[in-house]
Amino acid sequence: MVGIYFAVIGNNCAIPTVLAFLSNNVVGSSKRQIAVPLQTSLAAIGGIFGSLVFWEQDYPGYRPGLYASIACLVVCILITLFITAFFRRENQAADKKGKILEGLEGYRYTL
Repeated sequence: MVGIYFAVIGNNCAIPTVLAFLSNNVVGSSKRQIAVPLQTSLAAIGGIFGSLVFWEQDYPGYRPGLYASIACLVVCILITLFITAFFRRENQAADKKGKILEGLEGYRYTL
């Protein structure tokens, strides 16, 4: 039962973190006006998926739902690692080679 509270706390902390990361790394208000609602919509789809993946017939262990949730979490972690590595490489190229990111002089991605 205590684990549920920690899961909710972790989930609710992740939402503003993801939106801040997104807002800091998308340049221009027009791109941001598309990116933030798109991210919010995808998060809502994730909530719908979460409510549909746990079936009553799987009680008491709900193993298929847990496995699906863990798989989605692993995919999110891999995507985050990829994006972080990509942003780090782009920032290094901008620092060492003078590459201009997003068409703005001196712009760096937030990690």
